[in-house]
Amino acid sequence: FKLFKTSQTRPFSFFSNVFIPKDVFGSNAFEQILAHECVHVKQRHSIDRLLMDFLVSLFWFNPFIYLYRNALIEIHEFQADEAVINQFNDPIGYQEVLYSQLQYATYSGLVSHFNFSMIKKRIVMMNKQKNKYAGLLYALTLPVLVSVIFAFSSKEAIEPIENVGNELAEILSPEPGFKLPAFNLPEPKAQLNKAEQDDNEPSILPLKNSDDVRMTSGFGKRMHPIKKVEQWHQGIDFSCKVGTEIYATADGTIESITDKPGGYGKRVVVNHGNEFKTLYAQLSEFKVKEGDKVKRGDVIALSGNSGASTAPHLHYEVKKDGEFVDPASYIQDYDFRPRIKEIPSGDDKESRQEALRKQEQELAVQQEMLVAKEEAERARNEEVRANEMLRNASEEEKKAYQMQKEAEERRMVEEKIKKEKLKFEDAKQERIISIRGGGDEPLFIVNGKVVEDVSDVEPNDIDQINVLKGETATEKYGEKGEDGVIEITTKDKAKTKNKQKEKEKNKEKEKGKQQAYRVIIDPGHGGKDMGTKSELGILEKDINWEVARMVGEYFSDDSRIEIVFTRNNNEFIDLKSRSDATINSDLLISIHANFDDDDSKQFTSLYLNPNGFYYDESLKLAKYFKEEIEFNDREVRMALSDLYLLRLAQCPAVHIELGYLSNIQDAEFINSDEGKKLLASSIAKGIETSIQSL
Repeated sequence: FKLFKTSQTRPFSFFSNVFIPKDVFGSNAFEQILAHECVHVKQRHSIDRLLMDFLVSLFWFNPFIYLYRNALIEIHEFQADEAVINQFNDPIGYQEVLYSQLQYATYSGLVSHFNFSMIKKRIVMMNKQKNKYAGLLYALTLPVLVSVIFAFSSKEAIEPIENVGNELAEILSPEPGFKLPAFNLPEPKAQLNKAEQDDNEPSILPLKNSDDVRMTSGFGKRMHPIKKVEQWHQGIDFSCKVGTEIYATADGTIESITDKPGGYGKRVVVNHGNEFKTLYAQLSEFKVKEGDKVKRGDVIALSGNSGASTAPHLHYEVKKDGEFVDPASYIQDYDFRPRIKEIPSGDDKESRQEALRKQEQELAVQQEMLVAKEEAERARNEEVRANEMLRNASEEEKKAYQMQKEAEERRMVEEKIKKEKLKFEDAKQERIISIRGGGDEPLFIVNGKVVEDVSDVEPNDIDQINVLKGETATEKYGEKGEDGVIEITTKDKAKTKNKQKEKEKNKEKEKGKQQAYRVIIDPGHGGKDMGTKSELGILEKDINWEVARMVGEYFSDDSRIEIVFTRNNNEFIDLKSRSDATINSDLLISIHANFDDDDSKQFTSLYLNPNGFYYDESLKLAKYFKEEIEFNDREVRMALSDLYLLRLAQCPAVHIELGYLSNIQDAEFINSDEGKKLLASSIAKGIETSIQSL
């Protein structure tokens, strides 16, 4: 396929050409959108659409032909959606990508659009549970289906959706024969005899070992699936069906049974009477009560999807002497290596190649998990050694160490920014595939002239592309066009430059007229998006708006500063619209409240995005806010996170987490009039200090 970076606002494909908006390049959604369009290309859906529209033009008087066309389009989208979900295994993230495309309503009738208007039906189809009586249902409806096939002389409208995961793998996976470098995997632990086991030491898998059970997230640093920020994962996750029996992994006593909204949801903690405690979370039902004595292998609960969970699974933690440890180190009856099916024998070459690809993919994922685990363990050991050293160090040594640590953090951030910029430049420099001639290569015409190599044509300079095939191509270009013709018309560069200069002049004039500094206040969430919620029923969206409103009132009589809110009161605004509000602005302050399973956390957080275009300015901005918010000895922590809004902001930007709603004391403070006033006034003072620095 051919990939084009386009100025259009919507991704789409037409025959073997995939057009993706330039704003999508480099975003988290890019790979999923590209994979979706690749399925349309691989399945030749454009041919189906053209043939279908031709039939509609012939049988326009038949009302069923329009229903049939809609059904065909739906199947195209279902096929592409299923392939993407199979490939990335992130249905929630993919549905968020679909939902973000709702703002673009118009589309062309012939091309296959990523954001086709039936998004609701597609999301319903993704979440639809398979019917175990489907076979019987098909058998009963078979006579009706045969009649429909005979009546309309086609089988496409009634065939079940084809699983295209293998075909997508052919597009995105390495070529057959590609070999990964060899690496060592841990051998499975030998199962201990009963006599060798300590009854109070966790040593078994906390649920039945079957082909349906697999570890989906290991111990250590990972990207949080909901918050989309890097956090330490204190346990391991196993995918399993809702209602799977959960076993106590050692003898002990049920210490606590908790059912909280968000976080771990329904959970059980078992105290094993020695240095060990275990936690089982995201449950659906309890089978024990507090104070019960349990033995290793006793059923204590059923798995579920409660709390902050994106899919049914079990979250399992082990604590030793009060410290979190890797549960995988203690499980003796489970092979954590990837389960690779035997490569089929015989002459089925495609099946063998597909099995080989799956092996390579699973091994690559496992290797990444092992490397991440080693890096996380190394970081923890270094931190322990550093803390031990600082206990006995002098003030000068502590100061020198702190300076060295800050310098190392700056270096790491600079390297990350440099890598992101290189990625951005690589994407920016992508060229149209050069044509070397021969085979089935099409004929390229650039501004009316035949060319053999179009690698010098910048995608941003392209004004129009026409694709000619078959008789249309040969009639216009003779035998040279028998393999197809692509006509490219470029923009007039002189006119483009003049328009750009005129645009910059107008921008400077407008900036000269604007006397006030434009500050964007973003109250996080809103409307149907409630954000997080405290045990007291306090909603994050309400807190965010109240504090933002108070900040705005602080500058109501100040002509130097113009405050603009991304939303008014209880209104839902998508992230793209929020980022668009930052154009021609001076500052962005995004206000939120935090939540954590550790309900003892109680501090304010300032987040910066190292991939943002204004990182250096944002860092200075965050330091001003840190000084102003540190009132009444309230701790303020600064951290880096690849937050979407901060990455796309067109001005210096800081994400402020006011405090933790999971902490009852903190929630009461944030929700009190005094707390809101203190937080709002400190944010306002931070804005004043920032404006003075500008």
